[in-house]
Amino acid sequence: MNSPWVKGLKIGLAIAFLAIALSFDNAWPGFGIVPQPDISIEALLIVALGIFLLMRPARRSAPRAGLPLLSALLIVMVILHYVNVTVPALFGRPFNLFWDGRHLPQVLVMAANNTSAGLIALSVLAVLAGLTALYTACRWALCTVCQTAVASGHGRQTRLGLLIAASTAGLVALFSPAPWCDHVVRPLAATYGKQALLLAAVFVPGATDRLLSPSPSFAGRPSALHGADVMIVFSESYGVSTFEDPAMANALQSARARLQGALNASQRHSASALVVSPTFGGGSWLAHAALLSGVDMREADHHSLLLASQRPTLVKYFKANGYRSIALMPGLRSDWPEGGFYGFDQIYDARSLDYTGPEFGFWRIPDQYSLGYLHNRELLNRELPNRELPNRELPNRSGTPRFIVFPTITSHLPFEPVPPLARDWSFARTAEASSAFNQLLNPAQVQASLTAPLDWRALRQPYLSSMNYSLDWLAGYLSELAPRNLLLIVIGDHQPAATVVGRDADWVVPVHVISDSPELIQRFVKAGFAEGLQPQRPAIGQMHELTPLLIRLSGAAEPASVDVSRPRSGG
Repeated sequence: MNSPWVKGLKIGLAIAFLAIALSFDNAWPGFGIVPQPDISIEALLIVALGIFLLMRPARRSAPRAGLPLLSALLIVMVILHYVNVTVPALFGRPFNLFWDGRHLPQVLVMAANNTSAGLIALSVLAVLAGLTALYTACRWALCTVCQTAVASGHGRQTRLGLLIAASTAGLVALFSPAPWCDHVVRPLAATYGKQALLLAAVFVPGATDRLLSPSPSFAGRPSALHGADVMIVFSESYGVSTFEDPAMANALQSARARLQGALNASQRHSASALVVSPTFGGGSWLAHAALLSGVDMREADHHSLLLASQRPTLVKYFKANGYRSIALMPGLRSDWPEGGFYGFDQIYDARSLDYTGPEFGFWRIPDQYSLGYLHNRELLNRELPNRELPNRELPNRSGTPRFIVFPTITSHLPFEPVPPLARDWSFARTAEASSAFNQLLNPAQVQASLTAPLDWRALRQPYLSSMNYSLDWLAGYLSELAPRNLLLIVIGDHQPAATVVGRDADWVVPVHVISDSPELIQRFVKAGFAEGLQPQRPAIGQMHELTPLLIRLSGAAEPASVDVSRPRSGG
């Protein structure tokens, strides 16, 4: 069994494994991998270090104590590389160790909510078995290659050759435009080292102002709004693909027609545009921060820098001008220290919404209910004049205008289960909103929604169902409940995951401005928006560049022209 042929086969398999371990790519659009003819600098260095460990004096027997540790390091790097190639392929954006890592437990809970206990147990066992097998393979391959090099008497030369190869590949990949340089894998150390340095910069005095883009001017007053309530709805996963992908546009055509009908019936006007989101497929907080602060958030690590700063925000701007500032956060289940940075007067999270109805997936609370509850608490006395009002007083009732930020959740990945729509919005005018809402839901539709199987490999149809729901509750609110004097800004936070829209989709999202004031809407049209609900190319700028535009167009003096910088990419 120790014939030269068998030895050669073992060495060949070991070399092939190490060559693939840190150079594979994602087998899109799934979770699998595909080998690539690429060079990993880190794989070369690990083998060189393994040879060095075996060549230490008086320690020539194998395996050495250092090789198991080196194998453990290799398996960690393999996992990080897998994440590095899989996340961009499936979600269309790079993986961020700090910000994505902290949400991993929540993602696992979300997935578990849609999976049987038996399948969860099998999945855990499969993961443990896979990690064990991967460690065994890494250790075997590393020991086989390193021991062979040392036993042949060429260990020193092999190690030197690997170091030269790694150095050459790295230098050429950095400075040479040759096409073959695309086959040098970007080192994991460079990717995660950059993230660590940016995160550490939070604690360096003055780093915030050096690294973050300048804040826009928040001077002036929103006089052109004449005391209108302002509501910014971050529509989860609402991307330009819903307009430009023919199949998606066709699937949403009827819902968009109903929304336009609601605008016509309530004598409202609209204008639409496109902006470039700082994120794709997830990381909604980056889009929220970009618009609310006017600071560029395309570097995910800059979010932590922003929250550690004293930068002004739209929330503080409206608050300083007599508005009551409110965050409607149905996806928030725990304390939110970040809310202090923005300056909200009131935060309605999942705990304070008093929802006792059916739990629709991990996110539980339907967007329609959340908006109805908020309306009951904050806007009821400002709705359309012909609506019947209750003969009681609710908390926070006053003529003070509201500035509301509402990140929706129903259209969040995995997009199912989608709640049925309550056509009657009367629940938003009652003291017991939750029980009234539950009675308005069709039990058969609720059951069908909650028992529908979830296929993570086929999310396009669930996504479209969730977007139809989003457009329908928005239309219902505008026609049945919304205050007359309301400036409503609906903006997509990011495109849905690449598994829904394709691997090469850009980062552009729509923004709709809705008001009963035709004069206000015309200001936006003059600034580059298109009248109606159909946005037009090109994008008018990055998302953070929309912030100074909103401030200027809300001011007393209408600008003759508004210069919004064109996006550097994706527009």
